[in-house]
Amino acid sequence: MPAAAERTFAPPELVTPARWPKKPYCADDLADGVCIRALQSALKRAYIQANPPHLRVWSIYDIDRPGAALAWEDARLPCPSWAAVNLENLHGHLVWGLSAPVLVDSPDLRQKPLRSTCARWKRLSAPGWMPTKAIPAC
Repeated sequence: MPAAAERTFAPPELVTPARWPKKPYCADDLADGVCIRALQSALKRAYIQANPPHLRVWSIYDIDRPGAALAWEDARLPCPSWAAVNLENLHGHLVWGLSAPVLVDSPDLRQKPLRSTCARWKRLSAPGWMPTKAIPAC
């Protein structure tokens, strides 16, 4: 079960309620399915929905190889906001916090911020790197 093998340590300013969905999907074991919980309860779970609906606040990458926590150095990228590593196989996630949320699904959608975000994701999408959720229209 990943809950025991994976721990995430993030600076307190990244865990402000404004950066997270109010009632995110979450789970301790994905085999049991996900449920919707209040943010304070969801933050204690092993798996949590990071981006609010229709917004991208975090750019999250799944690195499926040992040494995931330092993959950003290999790719000569800026230091991520945080990393989560599975201690059993050393695979993990690298997460960059965006300075301003990007609207990705709305009638009021502005194309320029979305295109900028898409370009950044494509630049980061190297072999062994995979965005955890694609952005529409990229």
